[in-house]
Parts: sequence; C-alpha cells; structure tokens
Amino acid sequence: MFNIIFLDNNLQDLQRTKEYLESVQSEIKYDVNIKYCHEESQMFQILNAKTSPYDIFVTDIKMRNLSGIDIAQKIRDEQKNAIVIFMTSYTKYVYQSFEYAVFRYIRKDHMNEELLPALQAACEKLAVSRRTYIIIKNTQGIQKVKSSDIMYFELENRKCIIYTREERIEAWKNITQLKNELGEEVQLFIEIYRGCMVNKKHIKKVWKNENKLVLDNNIELSISRRKKKVVEETMVEYWNKHK
Repeated sequence: MFNIIFLDNNLQDLQRTKEYLESVQSEIKYDVNIKYCHEESQMFQILNAKTSPYDIFVTDIKMRNLSGIDIAQKIRDEQKNAIVIFMTSYTKYVYQSFEYAVFRYIRKDHMNEELLPALQAACEKLAVSRRTYIIIKNTQGIQKVKSSDIMYFELENRKCIIYTREERIEAWKNITQLKNELGEEVQLFIEIYRGCMVNKKHIKKVWKNENKLVLDNNIELSISRRKKKVVEETMVEYWNKHK
C-alpha cells in the first residue's frame, strides 16, 4: 500500500480534489490510502515528524504561511525517497523547485486530465524502487531473486518456472503463491496466456500480425488470442509512460 497526502489550505480546492479522486480511485492500479490536510498547523506537524507514513506528497505551491518550495525542502530533508507533486495555479516557481526533485506539476485547471496519470506513475516508481525479493525453494536449495530481474514466469507440469536473464529456476510454488509474494510489484507483470506472467519492463515488441511478443533478450513468447488486445493496449500505455 502507498500512503498519499494532499496539502492545500484552500478548502474548496481540496474538496474538489477529494470528490474527483473518490470518483476515479478505483482506476489507480495500486492499493492507496489518501488523506487530505488544509490546516497549516497540521502540515507543520506532518512535515516536522522524524518518521512519516506518507510516500507521496501532493501540495499546493503557494499557501498562506508555507510555500510549496519550503514543503519540498522539508520533505527532502526528512524523506529522501518520498515523491513530491505540485498541484497549483502558479508556474513561476517551477525552476526554483528543480533541486528538490519534484516528480510532476499538476495544473489545477487541468486536474481531471493530469492528476490520475501522475499518481499512477508515482505509485509505479515507488513499487520499482522497493526492489522486492522473493525466496525460491527447490531441490537445489534456497535462493533469493529480485522481482525486477524476473523476465517471466509460467506454470509447467504443475511447477512454477521462473526465468531471469541468466537462469531458469524451478520453484515449489504455484502461480497464485508467487503473485502473492510479489505483492504490489505484481502490477509490473501482465498475463499473456493462462499461467504465464511477463514483466512489462522486459517486453520490447508485440507483433502486429502474430500472437507473439519479443523480450529484450530476443526470446519470443506466444500470446493467447483472447489476451492479445489487452497486451497491446497495456504495453502502449506502459511505453508512453516510460519513454
């Protein structure tokens, strides 16, 4: 789960944001918990806490006693890996904020077009950065595999076979168990036929006239006819976000 907080002392804007997100939250492909804060005293408490439960901060860039620049600086001082998104009507502070690695700028008058994709991209970035490992047990022993190194996994003769760039690993797990162990990072995989999940970051091509895709090590995998359209649409969306 990713914890997101919106900071904005304009109560009307914050309420509008809340209503919009309540209507589209089901479209976010990750499990998220969203909080809203409009009182600056509360913001100071959140920002001054040595440990914060929040992974993503979405803040207005201009408030009464705080600026978005101050907030970004404070977040960076305490949480190096947190994601900061500015949602604002002001653009003059953009260049000032570069040193604080602000992830995105959302224009308030374009919130309906820009906010959801920004949150989805932020969650995906956090999921990748967590670098989940899974533990594999088989007849050869026990080994640790980084989930981002898994190119694909499939069910073969009642065994789950995991493929990385270097090796083929048999696991004493079924597909459901492996997906559960991947946790949030299972979102990085797409099912191309029943019992086969492929890591999207390792897909380099989907054939137009054949039910096949090509991985970045030039391995070709078949796609079921039923899954072809979903795979194509998903990969176009993924590649557009990771240009």
